Amino acid sequence: MELVPSLALAGPAVTAADLDSALPSLPGVSATTQHDFAALYSTEFSRLAGYLTSLTGNPDVAREAAQEAFTRLFARWRKVQEPRGFVYVVATNLVKHHWRQG
Repeated sequence: MELVPSLALAGPAVTAADLDSALPSLPGVSATTQHDFAALYSTEFSRLAGYLTSLTGNPDVAREAAQEAFTRLFARWRKVQEPRGFVYVVATNLVKHHWRQG
């Protein structure tokens, strides 16, 4: 399950109004945080999944790792200074872990 399913498929043409209308209401999370996270997610999810697919050769594993990386980012949003770099490092490490397990 994707955090914001309509945004992952929308591509770079997503507007701020699209982001705001697609966001679920999250108790205790500011509208700014939701908007900023959704903007990063809509911009980077497809790119990250593509990068991970090139590493793994498996689009399902790639999407799962990308989703987990964004989930971990959201949990640490206030502490992460470079969110884009964070999701790429976490996702790459998740793929490495998958290789070691497999």
